[in-house]
Formats: sequence, structure tokens, C-alpha cells
Amino acid sequence: MTSLEAKIEWFGTIRMRGGVLLNDGLLLYGTGGVAYGQVNVSGNVNVSAVIPPVRGGEFGPTTSPFSQSSTNVGWTLGAGAEGRFLGWLSPNWTWKVEYLYVDLGWVNDTVTPFSAAFTFPSYTPLAGTVRTNTHFTDNIVRVGVNYHFGGPVVAQY
Repeated sequence: MTSLEAKIEWFGTIRMRGGVLLNDGLLLYGTGGVAYGQVNVSGNVNVSAVIPPVRGGEFGPTTSPFSQSSTNVGWTLGAGAEGRFLGWLSPNWTWKVEYLYVDLGWVNDTVTPFSAAFTFPSYTPLAGTVRTNTHFTDNIVRVGVNYHFGGPVVAQY
């Protein structure tokens, strides 16, 4: 039996955004770019076995822990809408709803060797290798309020 825990510890994105201004107060957009983050896989391999015709024919039990952590670089795609509050607040304030799909790739780990001793001394231990392949993805929905500082930069002489 193997227990496994996979986590995205933290992540960030570098994205571009392009869209269509439907009217003076609503922008629909798509976004995409590079994603990066710390990912971690850890767990335990628990091994035991019984050989039915042999009385007392049991291997183990034994436990082998494993852990793999890395900073991965992947990709992200998403879409969203941003609009003005239309009379409620100044035009510098906008609301935003956004969906992002983040793919931080794979982490592969190998637990080797683990071994479980046989209760009879004349038998060799049961040994083997366990490989884990974990794909890190996430789906994110963001709701927010933005404030746009200032206006266009104008040179003054």
C-alpha cells in the first residue's frame, strides 16, 4: 500500500492579456503565459505479503518514506471580464472575474530499495522499487477589485 500527498506550495505567473472592449465599461479577455511554482510529493510505501501454503510465511511489514520537492516551470491559460462600476465609483475603480488553468508539469520519484524480511531465516527479503509520477495542475477563479492609478503620462516642459 502506498500513501501519497501532492501539494503546490506556492506559484506565480507571468502573463499577457488581450481582449475585446464590448462597450465603454466592459472588457472580455483571454490571458496566458508562463507559470512557475514549488511542488512537493511525499508519502510512504508500506509492504507486507503472505505466502498461503507456508505456515508463518509472511514478509514484512516494512515502511519506506519518500519525498521529492522542486521548483517547476509550466504554463497557464485563462479568460476573464473586467468592467467599470458604472456610476457607483470613479472610473478608476473596476471589478474583475477571472479563470486560470495552471499546469506545472510532472514530478517523478523512485523509492528503491524497500525490503520486507521473511519470517523464516532461509528466505531472502522481498525487495522492490516504487515509482511515482505526479502531474501538478490547478484551476483558479479570482474575483477582485482594481484601482487604476493616474492617466496617460504627458511630458511637460
